[in-house]
Amino acid sequence: MQQTTIQFDTAEQLRQPVDVRATLQRKYNNLMSWLHGRSRFYSRIAEFPVTRILVIRVNLVSLCIIAAAISVAQSPLVAITSAGIAAWLVYRLNKKEDKNDCR
Repeated sequence: MQQTTIQFDTAEQLRQPVDVRATLQRKYNNLMSWLHGRSRFYSRIAEFPVTRILVIRVNLVSLCIIAAAISVAQSPLVAITSAGIAAWLVYRLNKKEDKNDCR
């Protein structure tokens, strides 16, 4: 008669030390790499290379301008804040384009 022995590894033997900082840094680098990658859809529409971060910023500007236009009569504070954020985003977009042109 043949006997089979099953041996289970304990969790302590299988557990590897986890470096949380390195894991978070890799995730951050992957996210930044993805954001600075080319958006095929918007690049095809614009007929020039467009990054995902640029798409997000342009859409945020549009959203802020729409929010300012909707709320200007009801809540001027929201309209002023939204217009200020839109202006800051446009400034950032132009600043980023100037850096890319110099390279």
